[in-house]
Formats: sequence, C-alpha cells, structure tokens
Amino acid sequence: MAVLLLTLTFLGLASALPRIGDGLMGSLVEPQFTSPPPPDFENNELPHNITDYDPESWTLSTKTLVTNHYQTQPYVANGYHGSRIPAEGIGYWAMPPRNWVLKNNSDPNGIWPINGWPLDSPRQTVATISGFWDSQHNTTRTNFPELLKNGGESVISGIPTWSTLYVTTPDGKYTYAPGVDHEQIERFSQSLSIRNGILTTRVKWTPVKGGITYDLKFTILAHRSRINLGMLKLEITPSEDGNVIVTDILDGAGAQRTDFFEKAFENENNMIWTAVSPVGVPNVTAYEFSTVDFPFGSRQGLVIEGSRKNANHRPYVSTNHSTISQEWQVETSKQQTVTIIKYVGIASTDAFPHTKSTAQQAALDSRAYGWDSLIREHNEAWDELWDDGDIVVHGDKRMQIAVRASLFHLLANVRGGFEERGLGDNSISVGGLASDSYAGFVFWDAECTSCLKVGLAVLWMLPGLLVLHPDHASAINNYRSRMLPQARENAKQHRSDGVLYPWTSARFGNCTATGPCVDYQYHLNTDIALVNWHQFLTTGDEGWLKQQAWPIIKGVADMWASRVQTANETGDDGLRPGMYVVRNMTDPDEYANHVDNGAFTNAGIKVIMGIARAAAKIVGEAAPSKWKAVEENIFIPFNTNAGIVPEYGTMNGSVEIKQADVVLINYPLEFRFNESQALNDLDFYARAQSPDGPAMTWAMFAINAADLSPAGCASYTYLLYASQPYLREPYYQFSEQINDNINENGNTNPAFTFLTGHGGFLQVPTHGFTGYRPRLDAFYLDPSLPPQLEGIEVKGMKHQGSAFDVLVNSTNTTITRLHPKAHRRSNDIPGLVTVRIGSRNKMAGDWKLSVGQSLVIPTRRPDLNGTDLPGNKAQCKHAEADTPWYPGQFPLAAVDGSNHTVWQSATSKPSALTVDLETPTVINGVSFNWASQPPESWTLLVGGNGTAPATWRRVYHSDKVEITDPWVEDDALIVRMRTGNTTTQMFDQSTSTVSRWVRLVVEGNKAQDKDRGPTVAQFGIL
Repeated sequence: MAVLLLTLTFLGLASALPRIGDGLMGSLVEPQFTSPPPPDFENNELPHNITDYDPESWTLSTKTLVTNHYQTQPYVANGYHGSRIPAEGIGYWAMPPRNWVLKNNSDPNGIWPINGWPLDSPRQTVATISGFWDSQHNTTRTNFPELLKNGGESVISGIPTWSTLYVTTPDGKYTYAPGVDHEQIERFSQSLSIRNGILTTRVKWTPVKGGITYDLKFTILAHRSRINLGMLKLEITPSEDGNVIVTDILDGAGAQRTDFFEKAFENENNMIWTAVSPVGVPNVTAYEFSTVDFPFGSRQGLVIEGSRKNANHRPYVSTNHSTISQEWQVETSKQQTVTIIKYVGIASTDAFPHTKSTAQQAALDSRAYGWDSLIREHNEAWDELWDDGDIVVHGDKRMQIAVRASLFHLLANVRGGFEERGLGDNSISVGGLASDSYAGFVFWDAECTSCLKVGLAVLWMLPGLLVLHPDHASAINNYRSRMLPQARENAKQHRSDGVLYPWTSARFGNCTATGPCVDYQYHLNTDIALVNWHQFLTTGDEGWLKQQAWPIIKGVADMWASRVQTANETGDDGLRPGMYVVRNMTDPDEYANHVDNGAFTNAGIKVIMGIARAAAKIVGEAAPSKWKAVEENIFIPFNTNAGIVPEYGTMNGSVEIKQADVVLINYPLEFRFNESQALNDLDFYARAQSPDGPAMTWAMFAINAADLSPAGCASYTYLLYASQPYLREPYYQFSEQINDNINENGNTNPAFTFLTGHGGFLQVPTHGFTGYRPRLDAFYLDPSLPPQLEGIEVKGMKHQGSAFDVLVNSTNTTITRLHPKAHRRSNDIPGLVTVRIGSRNKMAGDWKLSVGQSLVIPTRRPDLNGTDLPGNKAQCKHAEADTPWYPGQFPLAAVDGSNHTVWQSATSKPSALTVDLETPTVINGVSFNWASQPPESWTLLVGGNGTAPATWRRVYHSDKVEITDPWVEDDALIVRMRTGNTTTQMFDQSTSTVSRWVRLVVEGNKAQDKDRGPTVAQFGIL
C-alpha cells in the first residue's frame, strides 16, 4: 500500500484544536484559520484535521498514522545536526519507488515523488550536520547548462541515520520498523513539542494476531545545549512474559553523497561507531558513536548474557558500507516496562578538529550523566530561547500554533552566531537540517527581508530572527562573511570590482551552473549587504560594522558601481539617456528571466548606495563619488498612466508573477516614489500573482497591506493566505506549494520543510502589525491591527542591547522596556532609550523609556478609517461560506475592503456567503466587484435580527450579470489598474429591509473555468 492512513484511538494526550461547528452558523463563532489542509486540496481522501494541541506544553499530536507521506513526518534538530523521522517514529525511510499514488489510491503507475531541483533525489528521511556539504562536478539539473563545464558544485551530504532502535520478536520474523504492516498496529499516537523539540511516539503493536502485544514508546531529541548529542529512549511494556530482540543501527542508507571512512563494533560500553566523508572532501569526516544503556530500575528487564552481537545478518539492516549495528536479546515480564536508552555522539571536522574523540566523548559523557539530567539541561536551553523572544497571539489558538511553530522551526535549524567556526557561521538552508530540498543550498532565503525561493535565508529567515534572537540571526551574516574572500575572487573572474556572491552557495561560495554570479539574480548581493546593515542597526555595534559588515557593504557597492551601464536611449517607463541601467538580469520573479532593469534590483541598488555612503561615514572612510552618482541616477521603472512600478522596463499588462517582487520595494527595501504608487503596486501585483508561487509571497503582501491600506482589513486576508494553505499537519510545517501534487502545481516538487515560508510568515507579526523597522537612533514602531485579531504580543524585541515587549491590541499598543536578563549575551544600554512612533499615530514622535517603563499609544485601525466602498456596512464583518473555497480565496476576502483579494468557491454550484452585520442594519442596496470571473446569477437573502439567523428570506435575485470590465485582446497588454466587473443594485422602498444577517448566493461562472465558482472581490451592503 503506497499511502497508509490509519486512524486509531490512543492516549488522550492533548486538548483538541478548536473544531469548526456543524453547519454554517456553527462556524460563525470560529476563526477562518482552520486546521491545515491536505497536501492535495482536490483529493478529499487525503488525511486532514488530524491534529490535537496542548497549549500548556505546546505539543502537537496526532492519533492518525500516515505512512509514505513526507508531509506528515516530524524531525528533531538542534541547529547543528538534525534528523527527519518516519511516521512510525524511528529509523530510516525512503519513498517506495513503485505504486506511489498521487491521487485517489488508484494509479499503479503513479509518479515517484522526488525532492526536485537540482538533485531529483527520492524523498527520504534525511539526517545531516550543518555545513556538511560535499564537492561534486555537477548536479542532476541546472538552470545554466552552459556553465556545466565549470563544475565546482557543492551540495549537502547525509550522515548515517542514528534514530534507529528496532524491536523484533524472538523468532526474528516481525520487527517494528518503517513499513511495518499496519494490521499489526492497534493504537498509535505521536507528539512533537514545539517548545523543546522532543518527539514521542506510542504504539500498541501486536505482531501476531492473538499473540503478545507490546506497548512501545519512543522518545527522540537532538540536545539543544550538548550540540553533539542525539538521544533516543525506547520503553517496552509487553502483555505477557517473553523476550524480544532489540537492534541498534547507525544506518548508512541515510548517508547520501558520502564516502565510507571507517567503523567499529566495540567490546565495551555497548558501543558502535561509524564515519563518513562528504563526496569529494576527504579531509572532512563525520563520526557517529552510539552507546546503549539499560538503566538500573528498568522494571526487571534483563539482557540475556552473551546475546550482544553484530546484527548485520538481519534483513532490516542495510548493506551500506557505513552501516554498523548491534543487537541484544532482552527478557521482558508481563506489564513491566523495560527501558533502553541510546546516546549518540555526532561531530564533523568542520567544527571539531578532534572529531572522533569529540563524538565518542559526547556519547559516553551523556550516558554517565543520565537521561533525566540531560532532559533538564535540554529544556532549560529551550526555555532560555523562548524567554528571550516569543510571540503570543491572543484569542486565536490556530494562529498561535502557526506563529510559534514558525519560530520553533527556524530556531531548531540554526545555532548562535557567537559560537565557533563551523557552528555559528553556516546560515540556514531552505529545508533545514532534516531535508535535502534544494540540495541544502544557502540562497537569499536566509538573508531576504523580502526575497524569494532560492536565495532565501537572507531576506526571508533573517529579519524575524534578527529582532527576536539577533545572536542566532547573526549566524546567517557570519556565513556570508566567511565566503567573502571567494566573493572577491568571483568578482575578479567576471571583471567586476568588489564582490559577487553566487545565487546558490554551500561549502565554497564559488560560481557554478546552479549558482551563477552574473546575468541572473544580482539582487542577492544587495540583499546580503542590506541585512548586514540591518544587523548593525539592530545591535549598534560599530566594531562589528567596521570589521565584518563594512567589507561586504563596500564590496557590493563597488560591484554595482562597476557593473551598471549608462543608458544612451530614451525608453518606456521613464528611461532617459544618462541614467544607470542593469542589463540581462533576473528579479525575484523567476518567470521573467534575463530582462533589463528589474525594479526590485534597481531600487535595491539605489538603497544600498545610500547605505554604503552612510556606513562609510561611520567607519571613517571616504565614499567614492560614483556611489552617489549611481544612487541619484539609477533607472527605476515607473508607469505614470497606471501609477505603478513595472517589474521590469518592458513589462506588459498580461504579466503573471511567480512570487513577491515589486511589493518588496516598499518592504523591506523601504523605497517608494510616493504612498499612492506603493499602494497601487500592492493592489496591481496581488492580482498578477501565480497560484503556483512559493509560500513566502503572501506574507509580504500582509506586511505591506498593514503599512499601506488606508481602510479595511486586507492585511488579515493576506495573513491567512500566507499561512494556512501552505501548512501541513500534524506538525505545522510549511510546504513550498499550496498543492503538493506536481500534476496540478506547475510541475514543482515542493521543498519541505520550507523554512523560507516560515521566515516570511514570522515577519507579519514582528514587522507587519508592530510596524517595526530597524533604525540607528531609535526603536521604531508604527502599530496597526485588523479587527479579526484580539491582540499580538511580540516579546523580547531587541534594539541595541535593550529588549522590549510590544503588545498590540485593538485599541492600544503597550511598549515595555524590559529588565536585563542574565542569559542574554548583549548588555542593556544604561539610561534612556528612544522609542519612535510613526507619523500616522496620534502620539507620533520620539519618547524616552528607562528600564521597567511602559509607553501606551493608540493602535492604528484601518478598518475604522472609513470604507473603500462609500457606505459599505459589510466591510470587515464576519463572513463564512457553506462550500469549500479555493485555497487562499477566503470568504473574508469578499468583505475586507480590498478589490484585489477574492472569495472563490471551489464549485460553480450554488455557494452561499453569509455575513453577520452584528446589529440590525438598514439595507438599501448591494454592490459587487466580481473581479475577473462574474457569476451567472446571484441572490441576496436576509436572516433576521437575532443572535443567529432565523428563516432566510429572498430579497433580490438576478440572472443577468453584466460584464463591465471585459477582456479585450487589443488592450490586454496595456499596464493599467483593472477595476474588475462590477454590479450595483439599489432597492426601492418595498425591497429595502432591516436585518443583521445577510447571505449572498452565487452560481455559475462566466469565465472559462466553469468548474470553479465565480470570484467575489467585494460584497458591499449599502
């Protein structure tokens, strides 16, 4: 069976997530942010709504066993090493190559899921070490085949899977391991704490019907403070006396792209060990030492004397050269628990020159110290992290889970930048330490405060970490500093001044076929320089600026000064002779490759030249005159007719955008020609986004909507869009795609766990609703909140040594300067700190706070600032639908005050949208914006004035919906702000009515897609 779905009842570990009530009216009291959807939203047979949550322990759990589904697999990681764990709770797993079913459990020739570009490796449980990259000539795929001759690729290598401790019946016939026959499993439960990363799996296993039943409990973690340590505890409770075989394996099947080095079966300490080197890097070795303990007091569990031996003859032990195993026969007593603990020391040469002894000692010391003491240490380390920076969502349990899970997934995959080389300077890859998605490359994903997909730590993952956990965010910038010498060499190779960072980067930082340095996404260099500047603004450390950030910022500015060209032509969108231009480049939107003058890239050049000049002044160096000339004369396209910034110089109106691009200019670049242009960009590109784009896009729309929207609550719609469609149960991990089915998503094998999406989403509370922006001379805030949220509390925001709690609720925002905490590495600033409130706030200006003081200011509420549609009484009221909606096309979008978000039912059959106007309201008419897909007919009903609707009464019906904004071939390429198709119907005196409850029923779709419902961008009650 390709996809095993087993729902079992076992152990009430946690209170259930809030469930949507039966029927439409039951759901009106619940948030629209429901449990994450299945990975293929068009396949109703796939599991969903399988998660429970305990808010006290922050534990996500499930009683549903879903095997051969990478989206349901948890992982353990501590920022140095990580391991993906199969759904069964232990061991190594790879997707079976046959009978994989993409849909409906019916296609025996289905596509074998792979992990996509550039390796096309099978989905499997990856275990690795941070920075454990190999050296190989090329990858399976590349975007630049002409560069293949250069070779020099470096991708992540795996290490032997250490999370294996199998239980086998005494006759050797049955083993609890990945792939176990589901008919042998009577009960199942699995939980992952997003507070401390401890994974627990409980199974009632009956290998032979009518025979002995074994209650098995597996507990796995990667120790947070003892970074070389992995731990696994197995507890066995049999229903009858007997014995079992317990097998400890360090499984080389998981050591992808490595060469075997050495291994041994030791005679003492129940120890085995193995070592591998990344392919092509023989001077780097990773060692794993496993020592197994049968602790005293283990309830009569007795290891049969002389039974320990190598288990390589067992069918479940792989034949990989680096695999090593040991087994014991263990006597068990009825209803008595046997405890077996496996301590694994893990180290690589990159961080630990005495690698072998480091790994060995980590295992032996931990065994001597004991499980309980180690757990206390581990919990204390995680508690310090959460105490240092956290986000509390008031009044919305599901959103709280999503936000905390995002911060957890980032912290679990990075160490502090203050740690030694090989620990605090490896950045974060797209999929983290338990995935080889995107080959474990470092993209702009890490740095990007705004960037997308393949270069992603910079602008996507760093900003939220920087304001909450600057010590850990600094590891991202440390990596770029470590690669600086190679970046200089790259520039020389391409006849540039300064530095050139490659699009993808791993061990070497050189230019490759997957990571070109020129004629592609140059903006990566600007992103790297920008977040180095942001780290300086956040920490105020001038010594660090001069020593580490300034060489990068200067190098990027010098590179741009040497690469920009002077235009000698007059062109579209404001191009004039003498302006500086960039030819043959690609902006974040990867649907538009090799164009000229990408707006985000060119705006970034302008911004970074200003930053470089400011940094030069601080460090006492002279800024070249060319920097100022480029800053003042770089060409940034602007379409005066539409009032928007085109994505590139020749963009037309039919453009479809892969991912956030121009919207990144307002945030995080903080550049705009004017506020009207920035708002127009937000609205224009919202309709231009592809539904197959990656997960981080809509977070940028949420942040920009919070900043720019004059009225309404579109920021909340975008917040939902940025999270729910991409989250996967049960452990709230982001997928790169809304739909993981490559037959339906544009042929993309999504990255998983997509940390880029988590990083973008995390910025919505940290930078969106607080309005935080890094400033050198003040802690800057401009708080706002949509009405759907009761409150957002960002705890431990950092500014140059000081820390603040910022509570944004529906009326006021409270900013409290915190007392210093001993475990924080930065020293608090003595005396007063300037808090700056944005100009739109009634208390705008600079305020001074000392330690322990609070400042209370009004919270900006765009939903109370009038209506986009004059007199609209439905704006930002609660709305629900009675049919499923297309992912991201939430019912709320019809009443959020924006004509650029839409509700779209998944069916063209009659679909009802019900709005609670909260009080009896005079209804004199309705107004609709249907966007691009009007219905064939619409009906308005009212449901009375009670606390719940009574009998529904029809007020108006129309089956003649006019196309007011038709698609016309002759003007389809014109760049313009499209209004959408609109209908306004005013009622006469006999039709006007008073009601609290209103319902819109739409049917059919006048557009080409007849299977889906129409789009409703605005439903206005007049």
